Amino acid sequence: MDDLLDRVGDEKKLGKPVGSDAKNAKTTYPGLLGEEEARRMAYGEIERALASLAPFGERAQFLVELARYVVERDK
Repeated sequence: MDDLLDRVGDEKKLGKPVGSDAKNAKTTYPGLLGEEEARRMAYGEIERALASLAPFGERAQFLVELARYVVERDK
């Protein structure tokens, strides 16, 4: 998601310039697969992580929230 934010994020929210990955010719999932496929893959991985955490119930709540934050953040 960080690589996606580098492409489409709001510089004011991020507190840094966007586009540095492309400027530095960094290989990223969005660069290789496109933004939509990279986003789909990220959400798929988060769903796998959440499923793995499910057996732990409330004890894993912090990790569940952290995983969701990773894909939902905008800064």
